Amino acid sequence: MARYAISPEGVAALQKLADDLSMAVNEIETDSSRMLNIINSLEPDLGIYYKEILVLIREILKTLTDAIDGDGYGIRYLVLKRIPSLITIMEEFIQMGLGSGDDEEPAVPETELKRSR
Repeated sequence: MARYAISPEGVAALQKLADDLSMAVNEIETDSSRMLNIINSLEPDLGIYYKEILVLIREILKTLTDAIDGDGYGIRYLVLKRIPSLITIMEEFIQMGLGSGDDEEPAVPETELKRSR
């Protein structure tokens, strides 16, 4: 979790996470539409299996849609609301002088490893 420490690097890491998630959502939606179009174009070749395949693909698309928009708290919520909110809070903390500095590493407790004989 040090990657998301209260620091400019942490803000940048959260922004990259939001950007990566947003890109993944867009790719999933694009690929899903393309997959449905391909299956529809293959209807004559698929014969009696077309309807079964179409039902399965629609179930997959519903699962993906639920993950993206599910109950208002899916991936899109993270990208558009939650992560930007966290970034704003982190930036406010940084402006107040809280969090780790540019050259500081977050404190990691030292532990002693003991060998059993």
